[in-house]
Amino acid sequence: MRDSSDTTSRGWRPSGGCSLFVCDIASFGHASRTDGVQEHLRAVMYAALRVSFDDAKVGYDQCYQEDRGDGAMIAVPPDLDTALLLTSVVDRLRAEVRRHNGVSNAAAQMRLRVAVHTGEVRWDGQGLVGTAVNHVFRLLDAAVFKEALSESGAGLALIVSQRVHDDVVKHGRGLVDPGEYRQVEVRVKETETTAWITIPGNRWQDTGPTQEVVPQSDLPSVPPLTRESDVQILFELVDRVLDIPLMRAERGREQVVGVLSIDIAGVIPRSAEARSDVHAIIRTCLDYPGGLQEVLQAIRGFVGDSMAVQRLEQTIARLLL
Repeated sequence: MRDSSDTTSRGWRPSGGCSLFVCDIASFGHASRTDGVQEHLRAVMYAALRVSFDDAKVGYDQCYQEDRGDGAMIAVPPDLDTALLLTSVVDRLRAEVRRHNGVSNAAAQMRLRVAVHTGEVRWDGQGLVGTAVNHVFRLLDAAVFKEALSESGAGLALIVSQRVHDDVVKHGRGLVDPGEYRQVEVRVKETETTAWITIPGNRWQDTGPTQEVVPQSDLPSVPPLTRESDVQILFELVDRVLDIPLMRAERGREQVVGVLSIDIAGVIPRSAEARSDVHAIIRTCLDYPGGLQEVLQAIRGFVGDSMAVQRLEQTIARLLL
């Protein structure tokens, strides 16, 4: 996230305790996003924030806003219920993202990371300063949080500080469900802290211990595969694809197939059952030079370089070697 202090707020100026709601657009600077696409995404994000806050009766214009280039920071007056930020605001924001993505091509797909913290801040004439501001952006930038969103395939993920968890989440205030949050350890720069993550609409699954990620630059390029590839390679590739949550969901597979070339997408014998469908997608891609790279790029376009995507790429490279 660009470290900008440009403020767009002209009303209430925070001085003391308040709630901080910050968000950014994942992969905003991806090579596929032109200047026009980035400008469009910013407009969509701000429109979604306004309607989400107003719909939750928080009042967008009652809050203080700062532009952050690929995101925004919103300070909420202390008399407004923080629980509403975690439920009503986030739920409506998630719906707005879903509607946008439903009518957008791959380059304009939007996925949001949201962080919420409470603490003391003050406006110094240029923007907000305070330890609480630093802390909430450390949460937003946490690798474990970025990984959670990428792995989920969801349009929005939320991380809250330990303080918000202790004051709001743990007690199930309002419509908050404590069981939807997972504890994580955050280490960003000089910050080492505990935080809590939720992916609204997704259930947590035990994915086992975290594995070391091989940098993409260290991976061999993936040449085209042919029909002669053996059955073991085919089914191991299917397993790795199914490790990606996006590809376990029917709508996620539709999104990926939808951006493949028409020559490939038009001949895939689709199935409603996830494993059979993925098998058909991979098997068809193997019949076309460059087809496997195409589906890999399509998946990466939607979920980014998640651990599961990198494991898929590593498996391809290892088996071909």
